[in-house]
Amino acid sequence: MKIIVKNKGRGRENILKASVLLLSVCMSTIIFVERKRFENLGVYGYAGVFVSSLVGSATVVVPSSTFLTAIIAGGILNPLTVAIVAALGSSFGELTGYLAGVGGKVLAINSSIYKKVDGWMQRRGFLTLFILSGTPNPFFDIAGISAGFTNYPLSKFLLATFLGKCVKFLFLAFLGFAAGNFLY
Repeated sequence: MKIIVKNKGRGRENILKASVLLLSVCMSTIIFVERKRFENLGVYGYAGVFVSSLVGSATVVVPSSTFLTAIIAGGILNPLTVAIVAALGSSFGELTGYLAGVGGKVLAINSSIYKKVDGWMQRRGFLTLFILSGTPNPFFDIAGISAGFTNYPLSKFLLATFLGKCVKFLFLAFLGFAAGNFLY
């Protein structure tokens, strides 16, 4: 991946954008380094599911244990509520990628994968976010960065992400529910 610096804007705006990008990278690094502390949050009920999903999705391009939390919690708690709470937390956690894109306006990512996902975002942003957030794949973070970079409306970003994550977490929570019923 090659990063090219553009000279758009000056002064406070560039400092603010660089600060947002740095904050996003720092949060992802801290969460990755301290991930063991966050892995067992699901045992704290719906609040634990929310925080676990929020923290797990706040990492940019770093895998987390969010799937496992949703499966386990779905076997213990109401799977529909688990899915909604996990999707809500995860959607807010994905703001780190979006903010990295907003802060990265001084940077242009020059990679074929970014260009491909960015093209999808340009043509069908809502659908791209919905599909990529609703399926396990490594490309959602790229779509989130692209959304922030291109000033995609935050409300649409959150809605598409939430709906897609609802689909994914419904599957995972009901998988846990089915496994729990099978085992007991």
